[in-house]
Amino acid sequence: KSHSNRVSSSALRAWRQRVARKKNHGVFVQRLLAKTRRRTGAACLSQWRKYADRKKADAYHVKKFKDRHSRQRATSVLKEWKNYSERKGDAAARLQNCSRKMQAQKKRRIMREWSSNLTNRKLQKQRVDRIIAL
Repeated sequence: KSHSNRVSSSALRAWRQRVARKKNHGVFVQRLLAKTRRRTGAACLSQWRKYADRKKADAYHVKKFKDRHSRQRATSVLKEWKNYSERKGDAAARLQNCSRKMQAQKKRRIMREWSSNLTNRKLQKQRVDRIIAL
């Protein structure tokens, strides 16, 4: 008998992911649910709302950018876009757009924030582990 009806689990998983990706943010929702399964439903919802808001804001700014593009000179539009992307907070881009001295200061601040976030996350994990252990 041929093995044509057998499918490896990895292939099946890949196919499921592809199907999910076609659905509205399918994979994102899956990941989000996996991440937040231990949390309450409310926390899960707030995460989803944050994500949706970010998406909406981006779409809005891109639309505004395109609207302006039809009316203004490309240079001023690009300046506008650059301002927006800087404001949006891409740390690397922000670092490149300031003087050396400022770069050092900003880098230090960003590293400080990053490391504190890391320790916070570690502490959080310990707390969760402790709760699970009880």
